[in-house]
Amino acid sequence: MVGVVRGSTRKVAFISSYMPRMCGIATFTSDLINNLGLAGSVGFKPVVIAMESGVELKYDKRVKLKIRKNARRDYISAADYINFTDVDIVSIQHEFGLFGGEGGSYLSLLLERVNKPVVTTLHTVLEKPSSEYFGSLTDVCNASDKVIVMNKRGIKMLRDIYSVPESKIELIPHGIPDLPFADSNHYKHKLGLGGRRTILTFGLLDRNKGIEIMLKALPAIVKVDPSILYIVLGATHPEVLRHEGQSYKLKLERMVMDLGLQRNVVFYNRFVADEELFQFLH
Repeated sequence: MVGVVRGSTRKVAFISSYMPRMCGIATFTSDLINNLGLAGSVGFKPVVIAMESGVELKYDKRVKLKIRKNARRDYISAADYINFTDVDIVSIQHEFGLFGGEGGSYLSLLLERVNKPVVTTLHTVLEKPSSEYFGSLTDVCNASDKVIVMNKRGIKMLRDIYSVPESKIELIPHGIPDLPFADSNHYKHKLGLGGRRTILTFGLLDRNKGIEIMLKALPAIVKVDPSILYIVLGATHPEVLRHEGQSYKLKLERMVMDLGLQRNVVFYNRFVADEELFQFLH
């Protein structure tokens, strides 16, 4: 972190969706905040600027400000709030659908105005972006002091497609919950999956998840091992549901039928709390 003195307390502003919003980025940010305090001797105080989804939510006391996705003025006000408070550094959790404007370009209004160091975590890097997504992400990377990706391929894509200097990019893998080792058969029987080898996709459903790619690959896998069960765990993303209903999930279900995979694919169409998710991960 820029300018951090060992033993001091630093205030970090997180710009992201946030719990209890049903969103993978919200869960990620909550987990990140809960664990950052364990990362070293530097004191840590989080301030959350929550991206609003249009649904009234009851946030915890960490949320000090809210940004309405399509309210251009809110982005400018958030930058002013950051500049005039004792925030030391800004952490942006970037997903194109979170921010308003073409390709999420309203975020640039904030970044142009803010005068604190910015670290941006990219949750999606597009290999073949449209012009608006390309321009928006390029602006975000240019305005950030550091850009975090979650896999090595992201480094190459940012360098080769978006011309981001490799010295600006940091690799921090997504990580998983810290669960004890256990006999998976116990949990399979508990979930009614005994005797099956399982493949799991979890999280809210949207078209970026690539589940159809897995479905196309599955017949070849089933030929080798007919016991395979592919589990798709998660409800349709609320933003997707609002704009296009269940069309993506229905498309996936039709693919299962067309490929003859009814015995090898199961959809759990609900948002699961951590306790239930951990059983599936086990």
